[in-house]
Amino acid sequence: MLYSGRYGASSSSPLAYMNSHTRLKRSMAGLVRWRPSRWLLRLAVRLFAPQHRVGVSVIVINTDQQILLLKHVYHPTLPWGPPGGWLDKGEDPRTGAARELREETGITAEIGPLLLLEHQTPPDHIGIAYLAQLPSPSPTAPFQLSHEIITAEWFTAASLPPISSFTRRAIALALLKKGQSTKDEGR
Repeated sequence: MLYSGRYGASSSSPLAYMNSHTRLKRSMAGLVRWRPSRWLLRLAVRLFAPQHRVGVSVIVINTDQQILLLKHVYHPTLPWGPPGGWLDKGEDPRTGAARELREETGITAEIGPLLLLEHQTPPDHIGIAYLAQLPSPSPTAPFQLSHEIITAEWFTAASLPPISSFTRRAIALALLKKGQSTKDEGR
């Protein structure tokens, strides 16, 4: 039986496998379009797909090339860090970064380019760092600090307190970007 089957190929040929596989995929796609199946699919994704917490940080650099760091109440080992926190469920990362900056410092700024995105532990999460574009003129202290923040200070790159390696890398990238943008503006 050289050419048997619906599509004219032997059952042992790769073409027959592809055709049966394609039929199966089309059947599954039709099933998923059926409303009760969509609910089951969403439930299965919610129950079985891996989920990560997502944290955002905002690197704020003023016109004097100083970095804004906050002393956080809930960070016992390395209390100094940039404004930031956990994203709310379904929240856009840039929106969450702007919200965290506003909630923790009272500063409203445009969230600029992505600086760093990486998997971090502990706790197991995805860390995202953005560079903030401060309004002109740059805001100065006193900040409107939230209950999560003990104090806020501007630091030079040479005088940073102990901070996480993620924050150190994000600051280095931010200073590099700011240096490039100042060079671009001088042209």
